[in-house]
Amino acid sequence: MQAVILADKYSQDTVKGIINSYKKQGVKDFIVCRTSSKEMIEECEYEDYKVIEVRVERKNKTGGQLLKIANMLSDDEPFFLTYGDYLCNIDLNNFMKFHKSQGKVLSISIIKERDRQLFGGYMIVDFDAIGYIDNENTIFEKAPLTKIAEDDEIGWYYFSGSYQITYQHMKIYGF
Repeated sequence: MQAVILADKYSQDTVKGIINSYKKQGVKDFIVCRTSSKEMIEECEYEDYKVIEVRVERKNKTGGQLLKIANMLSDDEPFFLTYGDYLCNIDLNNFMKFHKSQGKVLSISIIKERDRQLFGGYMIVDFDAIGYIDNENTIFEKAPLTKIAEDDEIGWYYFSGSYQITYQHMKIYGF
């Protein structure tokens, strides 16, 4: 299983925490996207997992970042996607089973908390979702997700669990 982390605004410690949360549940292949003034790819192989860090141009929005790494993704297996805003105790194996049973292009985790629902920070994406992205200036959360929803291709995975807004996210948004 692959996990893509759109980590532009997060510290290396936050990214390591996200990788560790995935590793504990068996994910061994990571692609970390960051923007930079120059493009480059660094690959690190560890004893039990691999991290590819991809630097893309600053102008690349989230959809553009996914386009840039499309050739690194399996076209026959869904991948995990997170922006790193939240860490939660989601069972990734159950989430993947749910996604495959739904037959949708994308599944989004939703945390049920008392009287409200929150984005759980984790998505599962089929390679077909890349086709919804127009170009490197596309923000994945806008037109592509809207179109995927209009096509009734989103599965909503509701779970009860604990979550934590990451420290970097709190600093960026003034919490």
